[in-house]
Amino acid sequence: MAVQNNRIDFIDFLKAIGILLMIAAHIPFADGFVHYVHAFHMPLFFGISGFLYNPEAGGIGKLLRRIKKLLIPYFTFSFIGYFLWILETKPQNIDDAIIPIKAVLWVNSENMPIAGALWFLTALALLDILVYLIGLIKRNSVKLVIVILCSLVGIFEVQIFSFRLPWSMGAALVGLLFFTFGYAIKDLWEKDFFVKLRNIPAVVFFLILCVLAIPIMLNGILNMRTAQYGFVPVTIMDAFLSVVVLFILSFKAMEFIKQQSPRIGAISRIFTNIGKYSIIYLCMNEIVINIVRSFLTKIGMFNIALAFVLALIILKLMEIVFAKTPLRFFVGISLAKK
Repeated sequence: MAVQNNRIDFIDFLKAIGILLMIAAHIPFADGFVHYVHAFHMPLFFGISGFLYNPEAGGIGKLLRRIKKLLIPYFTFSFIGYFLWILETKPQNIDDAIIPIKAVLWVNSENMPIAGALWFLTALALLDILVYLIGLIKRNSVKLVIVILCSLVGIFEVQIFSFRLPWSMGAALVGLLFFTFGYAIKDLWEKDFFVKLRNIPAVVFFLILCVLAIPIMLNGILNMRTAQYGFVPVTIMDAFLSVVVLFILSFKAMEFIKQQSPRIGAISRIFTNIGKYSIIYLCMNEIVINIVRSFLTKIGMFNIALAFVLALIILKLMEIVFAKTPLRFFVGISLAKK
């Protein structure tokens, strides 16, 4: 497993893929494309969290620091989004003006001020708490039962409670299932079965992704933010298989890149940095997309592909600004890091 500066390079590559798919879905591209991407891109991020989880490096102190690193960008970009939302919509009364504030502080799965993707940060914070509490249990069989029960509660959140749980808790409960799946992938990654899978030609896995499009498109949409899960068994199967395939393809891609010239490796770091600083893209993508769409529309040049490219360029500049200056504090990056 290749590591660069204590980072797993193919995981940064994988996260970058997820981020690009997220941006394309938020532009958005065609409805069919969005439907396809939704089937796995949020399970992928929860799965990556599980893959990176180290149960031996826990402790309440680390948990609290992790939550702090998630909530600082959550509130920072909620405020920025709210300020821009006020300028854009100019609410006519105080009741309208406080709707986004209520969303930020409570049910953030809807009515968020522009940066709606921020729900993932609170869901991840709640998931961290769940993982910590479950980790206190000794028996693995009990842990598995709790994971399954939690995921079922999250999937049927609206039917059980007839309302949405605060701070995307329902998504966190479902995310626990994909987190556990990602942790299982990590446990199996160096076992014979996965080693053999990684030796299969990449074209086979691309074909699998194409074949998976059939059950995905025939199934209802998976949208963890809005608690839409289609036909649940098919939804979970599609997500699990897609996540495994993307893990392997990312690994194979990085292995191929490392065999190329140093120049190719340097270029690839531009891409993997998107994954390394994925939180910047998560926090800013909808704000940037909103600005780009508005600008292109006003000058009569709106085009989905052009909007995607411009948004990505601006986000890359924001990566430099937030990652290389003291502003990194506001995206949860330690000031000690450079």
